[in-house]
Amino acid sequence: ENVQRYVYELLEQLRVESIVSDRFPGVKHNLLHRFESWCLAFHQARLTETHVGLLLYTLSQVVWARLNSRAVLEQTEDLMEATRFNLMPLIGTSLSQLRKHRFDQQLFIPYALDIASVIHRLIDSETVNRLDEDQQGDDDSDEIAQLAKFINLDTAQQQDSIAASISGESKAFLDGDG
Repeated sequence: ENVQRYVYELLEQLRVESIVSDRFPGVKHNLLHRFESWCLAFHQARLTETHVGLLLYTLSQVVWARLNSRAVLEQTEDLMEATRFNLMPLIGTSLSQLRKHRFDQQLFIPYALDIASVIHRLIDSETVNRLDEDQQGDDDSDEIAQLAKFINLDTAQQQDSIAASISGESKAFLDGDG
């Protein structure tokens, strides 16, 4: 499922960023700044105003905080407190294993997949609740596509083959006898 793939890719990205060696303090600082900027931009884009957006935002914050042994962003901590409270019983065990296995991708994978599955089920149940309550709202696939673009996981850009440029005659190639 797309949602599961998005969540897994997000968790993998956060894992890789969390294992940067202390020998690279500039890189670690830049990653911290980039993540905090991304979080604030996500929130300022009003993506946290939907149930799905807030769920993905909270998940990102909680996983990032756990992997990096840091606190969640203070600016939005209150916003996501209820979501975090409800999410932790569902992903707590897997979340604790993510930090434990962050240096070994093969051991990290099953826990990341478990979290991705939980998030998928939560989003599916949110969709069912919207239909049951006859609420008018944005199409869920549109909402997820917008969120995916924000986290740079646009499915429309997926390709089955490697992109190749079309060759013409190169002046440098001709002048240099090939």
